[in-house]
Amino acid sequence: LPTKERNLIRSFFKNSDIQKYWCLRQPKKYVVYLTRDLAIADYPNIQKHIKRFEKPIRARSSERGEIQAALRIGKWWVIFAARDEKIFMGPKIICPQRSYKNTFAYNESEWFASADVYFITQKNIGISLKYVLALLNSKLYYFWLYHRGKRKGEMLEMLYTPLSEVPMKNISPSEQKPFEDLADRVLAKKESDEDTIAEEAKIDQMVYKLYDLTDEEIAIVENSGKK
Repeated sequence: LPTKERNLIRSFFKNSDIQKYWCLRQPKKYVVYLTRDLAIADYPNIQKHIKRFEKPIRARSSERGEIQAALRIGKWWVIFAARDEKIFMGPKIICPQRSYKNTFAYNESEWFASADVYFITQKNIGISLKYVLALLNSKLYYFWLYHRGKRKGEMLEMLYTPLSEVPMKNISPSEQKPFEDLADRVLAKKESDEDTIAEEAKIDQMVYKLYDLTDEEIAIVENSGKK
């Protein structure tokens, strides 16, 4: 493809590509990211490719407002429920919609996925994403998600709610730094397929201290048998 058309091809991943802290970097699939602002005739090779699948594409549900708007102007080929590309391109935490564990990964690369993956981007510049990552992957936060969040049987349902309701202690950047450093260490080891048990256990202890848990409360979390 010429560069102009190749720029519409995005790396596409599945929720099974996500592990705790780490996620697959090299895509096995790609998505043609076609949005309503494009003129498909300007991309003749992609237009030809998409035309081969016109029948199933047109058979998609048209209940969503953005699809209805696209169909009204003849753009039947638009991607379903497109989002701001910046969400998928920059620093972010990602998690599968359902998981038996609190599974949150971090990356800063192009990482597009479907609706069964949730993306957390930085809203407050004073709150580091890697600090949030460390907390979300801790035993205490699993305990919260299991008992206060949503579940389908034993699986956590990490939807907008409860993710948007997860308590997150607001501490200074200097206080966040030890969490960030440990998260970086875990990420580096995960990349090399090294064991991270010691680092993750240290994060758990730091999270207990952050919330002033008593020894009795820590024992409840540690012995819950749910992680």
